Amino acid sequence: MPKKIADTELIFRDLKDIATEIQNEHASPLRIRRLFSQYVTLSQKLTEIMRKEFSDICGTNWEPKSFQGWNAVTSLFKLLRKTDYHSYPVTISVEETQYFKEGDIFDDAVGSNTVAICGTWDLGDPFSEQVPVGLKLMLADQKTGKSRNISVEPIRRQYVFKLKARSTDLDKAIKKTRINDIHQLVEKCFATLSDYYDYYNRCLEK
Repeated sequence: MPKKIADTELIFRDLKDIATEIQNEHASPLRIRRLFSQYVTLSQKLTEIMRKEFSDICGTNWEPKSFQGWNAVTSLFKLLRKTDYHSYPVTISVEETQYFKEGDIFDDAVGSNTVAICGTWDLGDPFSEQVPVGLKLMLADQKTGKSRNISVEPIRRQYVFKLKARSTDLDKAIKKTRINDIHQLVEKCFATLSDYYDYYNRCLEK
């Protein structure tokens, strides 16, 4: 007979899978936003399921505060769940960095240095599957400063999906983490929740 999977294990494994999907997604703003919203919900649902399961098995209340690993990132996710449920959905912006060969821009460039240009875009369409068309670098005459009507293609583009602060409370919470990169937030949150899940299972065994 197959081993019965505990409810907390079910939620944790779903959480892990979504965290992995987020880390593997670097192109679609829509998928990032939807996956992140699911992650926010499950990150809080884990404790809700723990409360019921722990009470059923041990006959006492589960106390999340007994875990010593909570931090600014997990506090942000707790606030995100509250605002996402009661106020407004999670929204993101996209920071784009384009890298160019210095020799493609400057006639007198020496060596193989690169030049980076960065810009942040709000997503006008939250259902967009593609990053907005970004910066376009046009060459100028180095003597006159006038445009030569020649565009330069970057050798590489890098995108960072950022969490938008839609309230003063969220803005403060994000600043406390010193992170607004969706991928980094999920990575740090999941590391803490993994420790929390291990702690919960140790408590069950006592």
